Amino acid sequence: MVAAAPLLGLALTAGGAAMQYSAASAANKAQERATQQWMQYQKQKSRVQNAKDEANRLKAQAAQQNTAATLGQSAAAVDTETQRLNSDLNAGNPMAAAPEATLNDQLLSGQSSDASFKNYAARRLNEAAQEARAKTKALAGIQAATGSQFGFQNRTGQALAEGNQMIDFYNNYRRGDLQTYNLAKAIQPMQVAAPQSMGNTLAQLGGSLMSMGKGGPLSGMF
Repeated sequence: MVAAAPLLGLALTAGGAAMQYSAASAANKAQERATQQWMQYQKQKSRVQNAKDEANRLKAQAAQQNTAATLGQSAAAVDTETQRLNSDLNAGNPMAAAPEATLNDQLLSGQSSDASFKNYAARRLNEAAQEARAKTKALAGIQAATGSQFGFQNRTGQALAEGNQMIDFYNNYRRGDLQTYNLAKAIQPMQVAAPQSMGNTLAQLGGSLMSMGKGGPLSGMF
């Protein structure tokens, strides 16, 4: 029996080595699959992140362009506001560059029959009315350029505030998405280790049996 021990040990050692190789090969294949899955996961996350970032970048850019377009229309908006204010402020002044005859009829009826006086008074009233309307128009222009409801100052401030708010809104989305993506990038591939199989045990037993032929420690068992 002792003489047969080295042969048995050799068989066990070979079998154990084969099992170890098979386990290591399976572990390598499992590691390769895990690495491929990790790469596919990273590529998918990268595509999603790039698409979301581009969409929000375009929205922020559109908000910026809309703000610039609104500011670019300021001159026309001031003209429109000036006309509105001028009309409102002059609502109580019915003498809009009225001809002298109209003034005679509306304001000077029943007055002195002296034609020269009526004409003189009509001219002065007409001049005063035109001067008042000119001052009102100038005042309307000043208000349209400063603090009126739809004036340049309010309109510009509102456009900048709304534009900056929308730009910040979409940029905050971009920052949040990037932080989430960085968490995904930090994930490492799953590590697969070769399991402790019977192959290692058999190889150790085989080595022990092979030593029996040389008076090893197990020889006393037979």
